[in-house]
Amino acid sequence: MGRPKGSKNVFSTQIKHNCIFCNKEFTATPSRKVVKYCSYKCYWKDMKGTISSFKGKKHSLESKNKISLAGIGKHVGSKNARWKGGRYITKFGYVLIKAHGHPFLNKMGYIQEHRLVIEKHIGRYLTRKEVVHHINGIKTDNRIENLMLLPSLSAHVKLHRHLAS
Repeated sequence: MGRPKGSKNVFSTQIKHNCIFCNKEFTATPSRKVVKYCSYKCYWKDMKGTISSFKGKKHSLESKNKISLAGIGKHVGSKNARWKGGRYITKFGYVLIKAHGHPFLNKMGYIQEHRLVIEKHIGRYLTRKEVVHHINGIKTDNRIENLMLLPSLSAHVKLHRHLAS
């Protein structure tokens, strides 16, 4: 059932409004939203004042330092409620250990445990090219007897091809 003949579409008519920010008169079609501003420029100018009023108290440099020092180290590492010992297993099955100051850490500050075991055994950091192979194939078995250091990824691939044949 449609609109009766001769009646006007309510949404095609223009209604005069006054902008609540600059008080300029403008026309707009009625809609579900209540029209308050003549332009986005006035809207954002008005909102800027509103948003800045929520910012709150200005702190002195001394009080800012006290606030920042109170939060440092409060919930880091073992002080955090979700701390699980700095060790977890990735979706690929490798064990990662939290290690501070290591040159090859990931973004989260972890390194693969099998690389740490080999590094401790040989007494130096591994290069990025060197690969550690798990002899028995169990990626969580990081005993030194189960690990083999290979010079490159290609050597590791060749070893797997040799083992498969």
